[in-house]
Amino acid sequence: MHARRQFALLIVFVIAGSRASAAALPGPGLGPCSPVVDTSELTSLQSDCIWTAQDAVGSKQRVRIAATRDRDAEPGTLSLFAATGSSPAPDPPGVSPGLQLQLERLILVGFAYAGTGATEPLLWPLGLLRQAGTVLNLTDVRLVTRDQAVFNSWLHIFTTDAGAMYWTDNSTFLHIHHWTDGKTTLDSVGLLMETPAQQNSQQLPSPYISNCILGATNSTLVPALLTNAAKETPQPLLVYLTTNVSLGVFPKLPATGVQINRPVIFVGLQSLVTSIDFQMAVNQLNETGSKYSNVTFVGVVLENLAPGDTVTGAVAPPFSITISNNVWAAYYNRSAANQTRLAFCNVTLVVAQESEMAYVTYMFTLYTSTLPYLRKQTSFYSDVLHLSILQFQPGPGSKAVTALRLKSWYHWWNRVVLTAEPIVAKPMAVPVRPVAVSSTTRVSPLVQSVDSAQSLRVAGEGPVIGNREHILLLLNNITLAAPGSASNSGNSSDPIKLQSVISWIGTSPAQQAAEAWPEQQQRQQLQQAAPVYVGFGYVRSIVVLAPSGSDYALQIQQLVLGQLPQGPNVAAAVAAGGRRISKELWTLFLWSIDRCAGTNFHISFIEKKLVHYFAGIIERN
Repeated sequence: MHARRQFALLIVFVIAGSRASAAALPGPGLGPCSPVVDTSELTSLQSDCIWTAQDAVGSKQRVRIAATRDRDAEPGTLSLFAATGSSPAPDPPGVSPGLQLQLERLILVGFAYAGTGATEPLLWPLGLLRQAGTVLNLTDVRLVTRDQAVFNSWLHIFTTDAGAMYWTDNSTFLHIHHWTDGKTTLDSVGLLMETPAQQNSQQLPSPYISNCILGATNSTLVPALLTNAAKETPQPLLVYLTTNVSLGVFPKLPATGVQINRPVIFVGLQSLVTSIDFQMAVNQLNETGSKYSNVTFVGVVLENLAPGDTVTGAVAPPFSITISNNVWAAYYNRSAANQTRLAFCNVTLVVAQESEMAYVTYMFTLYTSTLPYLRKQTSFYSDVLHLSILQFQPGPGSKAVTALRLKSWYHWWNRVVLTAEPIVAKPMAVPVRPVAVSSTTRVSPLVQSVDSAQSLRVAGEGPVIGNREHILLLLNNITLAAPGSASNSGNSSDPIKLQSVISWIGTSPAQQAAEAWPEQQQRQQLQQAAPVYVGFGYVRSIVVLAPSGSDYALQIQQLVLGQLPQGPNVAAAVAAGGRRISKELWTLFLWSIDRCAGTNFHISFIEKKLVHYFAGIIERN
């Protein structure tokens, strides 16, 4: 996805004294600013320049200064340098007190700011205008200081206020999501401490903050993450996005994704939509390398979210890879207790399909119902997913729901909108995954990957809490028992005892992709390969189905079944002779699978292109 816009403006001041701006070295070839003042209180700045425009706002009582740039312009940070100046001059004639100032999408560097107890609102940028004001609104503004005492005072003010929502590393950045005291209102405002080692470098077009990427664009985001996110440290990395970006197939990622070895916070713009297009890729944010790994998204739209794949399935339980709002772009072990690796604040999730929206709305409604019978149908939310808080409401609009708060061992959501309507990115086709089975319930299925007889036993014999479909993705050829004679090796002495209604789905082991995670490549069509093979070793009753009221205790899809035994009384059947062939001679009755005599069970083979055993159902009492 092309970067669509650039909205950050860099204002550079060098201060001589607590309330004065002194000479600043302007960038080469820059001229004075030519602010555009329109009739609706907006003063816009569209290019790098030297700031000499303290009087540009005239005598207006409401002043809004915002960085704007032509939609088709090449992305890049706009720089605003200060000319030689001094303390603010007295109010010019015709200007009355009570000025309201609104700043949007600006980066102020080296400025002096009003502190607590000042006549101006807190954080008022002294020297920007000739007159002081009484109301200050900051949106998508970054205030950069070189004064450690000033930064420490900011930390004290906001971290001791119970009403402030913020993220900080306690040394270089403090990001305020929202805060107000009646005179000053902050929305997505960064308070930043310039790194001392870089303060005197006049070669940098913008200030250097050691734990902060100040203005990531579509072309700079991936290289910046590869350099900074892989460092193993508990110190968080703050990433400000100033354009729409892609984080999927293009720009190209390493085969193993972007290594996240520290907390990473992605912050979008609040004044304009900021989209992250995942391009239906999965597993590209790899959080498996460190105990400090976690990702937080703030103020962004996440689009083209895909269901998980077989790689995801290995670490997905207890979550279902079929549900795209689990955001499978983040790859980590989701069964680790009390480890929140993924958090959202003021985020919109564009799910893959309308059917998923219907499912989410349905399940949220059941879970929050006051009727015990309905809540019981979502018991796995609490018992398995360890969900402790869920508050939601319909809207905005008729095709969305908003999770006001959601808290579990694994996730933290605050004001998250779920919708199937695209916002910025062009919607992409949902990748075909081998999990499209006929579900017997409306509850999210549990999907697990297995690659051996032992892992199939562990997954199949494990409990499934709640009324959930249980799906096993078979990644490799599996032999359940060493083969005996060509027709009959007796009954198993140690069968696999399935505990739930279950589906076995085979994936293709013969096709080896060039990269570890083919979802991150250009999605070229892979050649069709032979389906996965399951050998039963000619042993009867090696798999025992779970007692269930369901019509289908087992679904088998895209598998080749081999080494099938004959029935237990095959010798007697042969000796008896007769014109009708006894069922004991037929291996297709699957004597390896014990259907619990006395109870009516069905085994369903779902017809697919790769494997076609029957067009109907094989059954035996």
